[in-house]
Amino acid sequence: MRKLLLFVAFLSVVSFGQAQQRDPKAKVLLDKVANKMKSYKTMEINFAFSLYNAKAKVNEKHDGKIYIKGSKYHLNMMGSETFFNGQTQWTYLREANEVNVTNASEQEGQGINPARIFTIYQRGYNYRMGGTHKWGGRTITQVMLTPVKVKDFTKIFLDIDAAKAQLVHAIMYSKDGNQYNLLMKGLKPNQNYPDSFFQFDKRKYPKASINDMR
Repeated sequence: MRKLLLFVAFLSVVSFGQAQQRDPKAKVLLDKVANKMKSYKTMEINFAFSLYNAKAKVNEKHDGKIYIKGSKYHLNMMGSETFFNGQTQWTYLREANEVNVTNASEQEGQGINPARIFTIYQRGYNYRMGGTHKWGGRTITQVMLTPVKVKDFTKIFLDIDAAKAQLVHAIMYSKDGNQYNLLMKGLKPNQNYPDSFFQFDKRKYPKASINDMR
C-alpha cells in the first residue's frame, strides 16, 4: 500500500497559482500532446513506474496498465486493482483480499490516473523548451516544468516525440531526494470497454473483504 501511495503522490502534485514564464513554443508542443490524447474515446496504456533515491538506497520498479474512458479508469499496478466510474473508487488489494470503497470526486479520482501527466502543465506550472536527443531511433524533445507554488517538487521533465505528439517519458524530482519516472511503453486508442469494466464487481471476488468508507 505504501508503494501505491508513492505513486499517487507522483501523479497528484498540482498547484493552483497563476503561472508565469511560460514559453509559447513549449505550450504549442504540450497542447498537441494533450489534444491528441483528448481525441481518443478510450485508451489502454502500458507503462513502467519507478522510484529512485540514492541517499535512502531505494530503487523500485513496477509495471502497470490502465484503461481509460473519459473520466473513468481501471488501473492494475503494485498488486492492486483500482476502479473509478467517475464517482466511486474501489481499490482492491490482492494480497489482503480486500477492497476499499470511497466516494471520490472526478478530480480526486484522477489523482492516480497516469494519463493525468498529459495535461499536468495546465494546472499551475511554468514550462520551457529544453534540448533534443535520440531515444530508440526517435528524436525526443524535452520540456521542463517548474511548479509555481508547490514546495515539495522542484521540477518535471517531459520527453516528447514531437513528430508523433506522444509523451514518451516523464521524470519528477522532489526536495526529499526522490526521483519518480513514468515510462510509456505502449498505447492502444479507441478500444471498446463497457462502463461496467470501470466498476468493481464483487461477484468476481466473492471472498474479498469490503471496507465501505463512504
